[in-house]
Amino acid sequence: MHLCAIAMAGFLLLGRWTLGRIGITSDILNNLPDLRILVLAPAALTACYFFSITKRHQSSPFQVWLYLFLGWACLSSLWSIQPQDASVKLVDALLVLVFMLSFAQFSTHFRAKQFIPLFGKYYLFLLAALACWAVTSIDFFWEELGSAVNRKVFAVGSGPNVFGRNMALLSAGLILLLNNSKKVWAPTILAGIPTAFVLLSGSRGALLEFLAVLLGSMFFLRRSFFLRLAIPVLLLVPLGLSTLTAHEPTLFEVACNIQDQRLVENTIQTFHDSSRIELWSEAYVLGMERPIVGVGLGGYEYLHSEGITLHYPHNLVAESWAELGLVGLILILLLGGYFARAYLPRLKSTWGFISAGVITSGIFSMLSGDLYDARTLFCFSLAWILLYNTPHNEQDPGTRPSPSA
Repeated sequence: MHLCAIAMAGFLLLGRWTLGRIGITSDILNNLPDLRILVLAPAALTACYFFSITKRHQSSPFQVWLYLFLGWACLSSLWSIQPQDASVKLVDALLVLVFMLSFAQFSTHFRAKQFIPLFGKYYLFLLAALACWAVTSIDFFWEELGSAVNRKVFAVGSGPNVFGRNMALLSAGLILLLNNSKKVWAPTILAGIPTAFVLLSGSRGALLEFLAVLLGSMFFLRRSFFLRLAIPVLLLVPLGLSTLTAHEPTLFEVACNIQDQRLVENTIQTFHDSSRIELWSEAYVLGMERPIVGVGLGGYEYLHSEGITLHYPHNLVAESWAELGLVGLILILLLGGYFARAYLPRLKSTWGFISAGVITSGIFSMLSGDLYDARTLFCFSLAWILLYNTPHNEQDPGTRPSPSA
């Protein structure tokens, strides 16, 4: 069970990495597939074996809509107007589908209330390792955001938006340790490290995700009112301590300068949407060319005014409409509607790492990323459904994930 949970958590974190990306190179290894395939393949084979020995197979409506959506995405590659991009995204979609099927099978075989909290703990551990990795390259934050060193700091092959989302979720997970920890101050101050990374990343989406889970934790934590009020102040302690160092400027000053530029200048004073309206408008126009089935997986392509070609609209719904048409749009809306109807009324009673993961990845998928990046949203949503999809489970304290899981 532990190996399966680690594999699921590892795949969820990994981007499109090869072994060479982490410095392991040789003539033989260079011909191997990327890391996510190497991680997922043994887990998928194990899930197939468990499936073969399981006598009864049950799927919730959410799982049915999810599998239909991912299946339709794979099928749409047949009529894509960008065949080369479609082949790449087809691999992404198939991997996500296999991952979701495997995750559901492990949750059934090992029981959801045991497997999913364990998966959550391993994923939280990997996020903490990612933060430690970033600490080793802390000098990055005195450099330009586009510096090549971001391949190490903004790990798993992604940029500041993904890194910021991961740090926002890590911060929430550490804050939630307060529910089961006798040491009040230590978890909160530790959570200040990923909080500092959120502020230093310059990602406005990550800041929104962080504020959402912070407010949720302040409302739903089973701690005293005054302690919950003190959490935001304690989270700033690591940045505050940087003012005691001899380095100029300090991390606190760098964070203030970044937020002054991104939040004050580019949002409050003069709103700059990072071309999101352009991208979403192009998705709408593209979808209208083939409104029923869309232009096919990987069919989205937009030549930005700065001469950069973008291959996704940074919004899961817009991407579904453009590439998967009305069929894909209906499927993703049904999927989201079903989940929201179950999730929102029970948000307080089920608040924990899994619920926080739904919020952070949900906001992220509306502002950034593509179908493959949305695997985090699909995974946390599926995990929540498998834990809390019946009234009986809601009343059973044993089914609740621990705040650290």
